[in-house]
Amino acid sequence: MRIRYLFSLLAAVLAICLGLGGVAKAQSNEGSLRGDVTDNQGGTVADAKVTATNTATQVNYDTTTTSAGTYFFPSLPVGVYSVSVEKDGFQKYVRTSVQVNANQVTEANAPLTIGSSATTIEVMAGADLVQTTTSQISNDFGSKQITELPNTSLDGSPLSLALLAPGTTGQGAGVLGEGGSIGGARPRMNSFSIDGVDDNRLDITGHSQPVIQDSIAEFNLITNQFAAEYGHSAGGQFNIVTKSGGNAWHGSLFGYNQNRSYNAMDNLDHQNNLTQPNRFDYNRVGGDVGGPIIHNKLFIYGAYQRIWEGLATQAVDQTAPTAAGLAQLKSVAANSAVVDILNQFPVAPTADATSQMVTTPACPAGCAIEFGHIAPFAPNFLNQHDFIVNADYNQGRHALSSRH
Repeated sequence: MRIRYLFSLLAAVLAICLGLGGVAKAQSNEGSLRGDVTDNQGGTVADAKVTATNTATQVNYDTTTTSAGTYFFPSLPVGVYSVSVEKDGFQKYVRTSVQVNANQVTEANAPLTIGSSATTIEVMAGADLVQTTTSQISNDFGSKQITELPNTSLDGSPLSLALLAPGTTGQGAGVLGEGGSIGGARPRMNSFSIDGVDDNRLDITGHSQPVIQDSIAEFNLITNQFAAEYGHSAGGQFNIVTKSGGNAWHGSLFGYNQNRSYNAMDNLDHQNNLTQPNRFDYNRVGGDVGGPIIHNKLFIYGAYQRIWEGLATQAVDQTAPTAAGLAQLKSVAANSAVVDILNQFPVAPTADATSQMVTTPACPAGCAIEFGHIAPFAPNFLNQHDFIVNADYNQGRHALSSRH
C-alpha cells in the first residue's frame, strides 16, 4: 500500500510539473453548461444545489442557482455529464447524457416537482436542442465521427471534415491557405488550434502540428459570429480537443494500409508497359491507452502512431548520354575525379537523331557525344513518429491539465 501511494503521489507531482508548460492558452477547449430551475408553476427556484458530474471521470462540479433560478458552469471539460438539482421541499432531479461540446453553451433546464427530497426523478433526455444564448454557429464532430466518416486525408486529419459543414466550399488549385472557404472568406483567413493553443504556421497559412486521429475527442469548427478570443483570423476557427483518461482503463490498436497492389493501372501505366502501378505504399499504425492514476482525481492518456510512405513518381523528361556517349565522355575526361562523377550519370536507352558537341582539354575542337532522352523516377520516402501524452488532475474546484 505504501508503494502504491508513493507511486500515485509521484505521478501527481509529475502531472503538476508537466502542466506548468501548458498553463497559458489563447482559446478555450472547454464548454459551458447552463440552465433554468423552475417549480411546478414555472416559478424560479433560487439557492438550489446543482452538481454536474463527468460520466467518464466522476469528477463533480458544484454551484447554486441565482435569485433568477439560473445556474452556470463557465468552463467544463468536453464530455458527457449528468446534472442533479436538489432543493428542500422538492424531489431530487437528475438529468443524464448531457453532452458538453467545446466552445458551446449547452442548456439543460430542470423543472422541479414538490415532494420529498428522498425521491429522485431521473430524465435521460440530454441537453436542450434549441440554443438561445449565442448566435455563434459551431459544427461538432465527435471521436466516432472522426474515425468513421470518409476522409480525404491519408493521416486521418479531421480538418477535411469541414467540407461537411454548411457554408463551406472546397479549395481550388493555386489558392493559398488550408481548410477551404468558410462563409466566403479566403482559406488563408482560417485559424487552427489544439486544446486551446495556437497551431498556425508562421511561414504559410495552415496548421502546424499533426494530431493522431484516434486521440481526438472532438473537432469543433466555428464558422461565424465567434467571440473576441478568436480574433486571430476572420475565416473559420478549426479547434481540436484531444482525449483525457477516465476512471476505467481502456485502449485500442489501429492500422491503415494502402499500396500499389490495391490500385488498378491507369492509361499512362499501360502506355509505359508497366506490369503494375507505380509504387504507392502508405502505412499508419499505432494505439492509445488511458486510465486513472488516482481514481476521481488524476488521469493519464497517451497515444502513438508511426507513418511510413514510399512513392515512385516520374520526373520531367530530361537528356542524358547513351552508353556509347558516356564511354566517349570518360575517354576525354580531364582526370579520374571527373570519371568518378561521370560514373553517377544516368544512361539514356537510345540515341537521338542529333548529337551534342562537348569541348574538353582532351578534345579542344569538340567531340560529338551521343545523347538521348530519359524519364527518371524520383522516389519519395516518409518515416514519421507521432505521440501525445495528456495528464489531468482535479481537486475540487481546481483543475490542472498537461498536454505534451
